Amino acid sequence: IGVTLEGTPGIVSAEGVKGLTFKDEVETINKYAKELQRQGVKSIVALIHEGGFPASSSYNYDCDSPGAGDGV
Repeated sequence: IGVTLEGTPGIVSAEGVKGLTFKDEVETINKYAKELQRQGVKSIVALIHEGGFPASSSYNYDCDSPGAGDGV
């Protein structure tokens, strides 16, 4: 089950999400997990990208920078 943030419309172009509805992440995941279980699904994975900020100024692992681990 893949979801995006309920607050997405506040951080992206309005034109990019025109006509879409954004709901509470937990309620949405739980709703569809129950539906999948009803259908007999035994393993359910939820995926969400919340973004975030580094915990400190010493964090500098830019995921698109050249260096060790690129392409992993």
